[in-house]
Amino acid sequence: MKPIVQYLLFTLLLIQFTACEAPKQPEFKELTNVKFNSWTKGNLSLTADAVLNNPNPYNMKLTSTDLNLLLDGKKAAHVQQTIDMQVPAAQNFKLPINININPQDLSPDLLLGGALSVFGNKKIQMRLNGTVTARLLEIDFKIPVDYTQDLSLKDFRR
Repeated sequence: MKPIVQYLLFTLLLIQFTACEAPKQPEFKELTNVKFNSWTKGNLSLTADAVLNNPNPYNMKLTSTDLNLLLDGKKAAHVQQTIDMQVPAAQNFKLPINININPQDLSPDLLLGGALSVFGNKKIQMRLNGTVTARLLEIDFKIPVDYTQDLSLKDFRR
């Protein structure tokens, strides 16, 4: 009788473990509400919401960001931040992003070209790329972010 119980227990455990799915990679969907907010203390502040998706049936936690902001193909800012944000299961969610751009870090070509572009109603290409790190069941996921948008004068006046 004892071997039958062991066999049944083993079979039930095997079925249980094979029925579980491995966690799925969360993904970046889009960037929304992109705004250049203010010039304060010589810095330009850009805010946006990164829309990401958690396809897993479990809540997860965002732990960090490592993002680069490029304006007209030239690096304008780098953002590394540690975060502690709980994310709901099986749905899209927004991660607020705040980037401070120091004009002294921008190339003179970008400043002059950007100023001429703004006054000439030409658009400036903004690109945000890098990763957002999320943790689910002690597994870290690097979520790739790559977003490009053309900006015009009205984007700087919001």
